[in-house]
Amino acid sequence: MVLAETRAQTQLELNAIPKPPQQYLPNPGGSYPAVVTNPAYREWEEKYGDRKPELERIKRGIGAVEKRFDSTGRDGLPEAYLLGFDPRTNNGDGRIIVANGNPDTAAHTAVYVPGTGTEIGDIGGDLERANGLWAASHQQAKGADVSTVMWFDYDAPRSAYPTDKGDAFPEAARNQYAEQGAPTLHAFMEGTRASHEAASGSPGHTTIIGHSYGSTLIGEATKAGRIFDGPIADDIVVAGSPGMQVDRAADLGIKGDHMWAMVAEEDNVPTGGSLVGLGDDWVVPTDPEFGGNVMKTDTIGHSGYWDDNSLSLNNQAKVIVGDYEGVILE
Repeated sequence: MVLAETRAQTQLELNAIPKPPQQYLPNPGGSYPAVVTNPAYREWEEKYGDRKPELERIKRGIGAVEKRFDSTGRDGLPEAYLLGFDPRTNNGDGRIIVANGNPDTAAHTAVYVPGTGTEIGDIGGDLERANGLWAASHQQAKGADVSTVMWFDYDAPRSAYPTDKGDAFPEAARNQYAEQGAPTLHAFMEGTRASHEAASGSPGHTTIIGHSYGSTLIGEATKAGRIFDGPIADDIVVAGSPGMQVDRAADLGIKGDHMWAMVAEEDNVPTGGSLVGLGDDWVVPTDPEFGGNVMKTDTIGHSGYWDDNSLSLNNQAKVIVGDYEGVILE
């Protein structure tokens, strides 16, 4: 209901924005410059220049969620659940939390946390990753119910490297986004566990998966001895991690055999990119001294870990369903 109301209100506001006037007019004096900016356009830009793109981002995000709802049943996708939605929170990045299958009753639940550059207008790709995780895990679950959740509820850094989006110093090199988002992520994971116990009589098996800066947020949310006690999931999987704010898996309150990391060929974020340094002593989860499992990957670059039918995706699915012996390690 909230989604439908927001969609209608967003479209009404977009329809109310007038078409922009002509931006440039001929210079009546005929001298240099040949054209001048139309004062009416300046007025339109001041009034609507920021608002129109914001509304268009919200509309795209709503469209991505509705596309997922419309996909229920296709390729076996289960019913979708909208667990959280607010297009204007988190400094404009928004909140979208969508589950494939019921996380309250699933034997295996995975929560996927996206990283740098995530915002409501481009959430479609992250929803597709959660779909892929569900399909791959469902195939390997031996009849057990699986739920995969795309969780986005934090102010994500917008830039990943110097000059990205005009930032001389990339926002993703800062700890503050993880520190500010950690309590929200931890509360969600605790709520997921509690609601599963209430509905099913047990906490079930939970995996949390972080991509890029999402892994840094996970690290901050689960660090032992800081804000919270113990891990926030049974297994932690990270892909393309620039660091988790710690230099050992044990500092996350989790045993090394339940910590899983991936680094793909040509992914320079964990292997010397501008973001490395978000782990203590510059250690990233794919380093041997971190003390976790390094899973074999067959994908290329920073964003390919969820390619269909890839070993990278299937390894994650093995962890999600608890088939640890089936995971192929480096």
